[in-house]
Amino acid sequence: MEDKNIYDWFFEEPIDFESKKYRLLSNVTMAEKMLEIGDIDEAMKFIEDHLVCFYKFQTEKEIITHDSREIVGIDPILMNLIYRSNQKDQSKDIDILSDIAELGILEFEALHSIFRIKWRDIDECLKLSYIPNKAPFCHAGFIFLSNHEENWTRFYNFENPQGCDDWTKFEIHFTDQYEYDYNKIMDFVNTLNRSGANNIVLNCSINKEFDSFPAIDFVLSCKVYYKLMKDYMF
Repeated sequence: MEDKNIYDWFFEEPIDFESKKYRLLSNVTMAEKMLEIGDIDEAMKFIEDHLVCFYKFQTEKEIITHDSREIVGIDPILMNLIYRSNQKDQSKDIDILSDIAELGILEFEALHSIFRIKWRDIDECLKLSYIPNKAPFCHAGFIFLSNHEENWTRFYNFENPQGCDDWTKFEIHFTDQYEYDYNKIMDFVNTLNRSGANNIVLNCSINKEFDSFPAIDFVLSCKVYYKLMKDYMF
């Protein structure tokens, strides 16, 4: 059985304006809750998938209205309209879905603005640097994320990002959290250097408290990925 898409509700029966509006607002509420609790990774996919669905539907409807084809159905898998040639468009269902898509675009674009604000708030507080220096070649590595005022350090590892062409596929793996101790960080780095390992080590500081570590980790993974891509040209 094929997995359902999060936007399948848009195409499912019954196609009635009030029921579709209810389901739209229900999904808006779900996205709002994701943002409130800091699940910005889930929120990003949820919001963007809905926007792609709505914009694709509106674009295809606009194209079809400029010719003589009749819309006779909807393909929920491909998000395509099904039509036949040489007939006038008489589908009330399409008009209803178009109205819902228009409303959905307004609602989810507003949510996407909130998402970007939350993302930017975290991103601006993260400062990255190599310790002790940038490794000569791109390898797997480690990240120390510390908040000096809150007195904690989080430790992560990651695989060699070469060959990964999408930051959302790049993963940093949380290993441990403990009280901030710069000497402990340097002991790890020195031990790694003495062993002859070529791993990349990144030191990251964050100067603000946030409610959600998963949200911080999500933004951090993106920031690390693009820093490595820029510095190692993979």
